This record gives sequence, C-alpha cells and structure tokens, in this order.
Amino acid sequence: RSYVERKSVLSRMNIDMHNRFISVTNSIEITQIPNYVINCENFFGKKVALICIDYLGLVNNNDFKKVEYDRVTNNINRIRDYGKHTKIPYLILSQIKREGIQQRINLFSAKSSGDIEQASYAVLSLEEINSDNLKHFDMAEQCGITETTIMNMRDRKETLLNLAILKNRSGGKDEVLLRYDRRNLRMTEYVTQESVI
Repeated sequence: RSYVERKSVLSRMNIDMHNRFISVTNSIEITQIPNYVINCENFFGKKVALICIDYLGLVNNNDFKKVEYDRVTNNINRIRDYGKHTKIPYLILSQIKREGIQQRINLFSAKSSGDIEQASYAVLSLEEINSDNLKHFDMAEQCGITETTIMNMRDRKETLLNLAILKNRSGGKDEVLLRYDRRNLRMTEYVTQESVI
C-alpha cells in the first residue's frame, strides 16, 4: 500500500525493516549484489535468508553492456557462484522467449541464455491456461477443466495457472494447477468440486 500511495522513502524503509524485508527498487550492477547482502546482514545483525531478483534481464553488467546473451550468461553464472559461496538461495525470475514456444513452456524457454537452466538448481514455470492452449495441459483435462470452466473463472476475475517443476536436482518433476484471484493477487491451489466432496 505504501508503494501504491507513493509514501515517502523513509516510510517505505520503516515498513521494510519491520517486515525484515529489504526491497531495492532500482536496477543494480551484478557486482553490487554481494555489497547489498553484506550491508543487509550488518544492518539486521543476521544472515540474509533469501534473495529475489525480478528479473534477470534487468540486472546490469558493466562488462557486457551491449550483447544481452553475454550479459545474462555472465550474470546467471555469477549469481550461481554468489549462492554457492554464501549458502544463500536466490529466487530469480526470467522472461521467456517470444518465439519458438509451440505448445507449452519447457526447460529451454528462458529468454537470452541457455545457461539459465544449466546454472539453476531448480527451474519452475508459471503459465496461464486459456481456451487457446487448454488442450496442451493434461493436468487440466484430468481435473475436468473445460473452456466453460475458464470462461466462468474469467467472469469471477480469476485465472487458471499451471505451476510446473521443470528441473529439480534433488527430486522429481511435477505440476499443480493454481487459481489466481486478480482482485487480491493471491494464488491458491485449484481444487475441483469432486476432490472437495
């Protein structure tokens, strides 16, 4: 709410500190990440638990300014090294390619660099299911989802999403359907009427 209402930076920092959550809202250089982590740890007197990057394509890299592929490749490999060195997990969002996706997002759909899937411990995809791509989601068919279901959800300002684990170095792959409520931006597992009874 403080961001939407454009409250002062100090007010926003107080909220972030109360929640033990630091938000850096400007694009930063890849080499600055370790300094941000050290400063946060010194400020709070405890180890950083998680670093989220939204999104990988916006992280600057002064060594690779012109070629996006080289910049993203170098950034993801540096982040992997930062994570290994500090034992801090990174949650990194990446866009997908606009071209080349025939049916569904797959492990190789990340935009810019193939190193994204190679350097990652786990890769997840989050994809909207709509009338155009419904036939490509076996899970939706198993749950009895039809075009009517999707239209009814749309009328309730809801979207059906598919969350899939595409890569997992310590386990298997799986997927789950989610109900995204656009009124409050919340996602919950999609439960069919049959499974409730």
